Amino acid sequence: MVSELGPGPVRKRTRPRKRPRHPNAKNNAPRQENKHE
Repeated sequence: MVSELGPGPVRKRTRPRKRPRHPNAKNNAPRQENKHE
């Protein structure tokens, strides 16, 4: 049925996921200890 796409799993072309940059990631790491406090 979808031989046009050729062999392989049928994947709908979606926008490539851009990895959101979290500049605070490093700053939040040590804070995790106080998070549950």
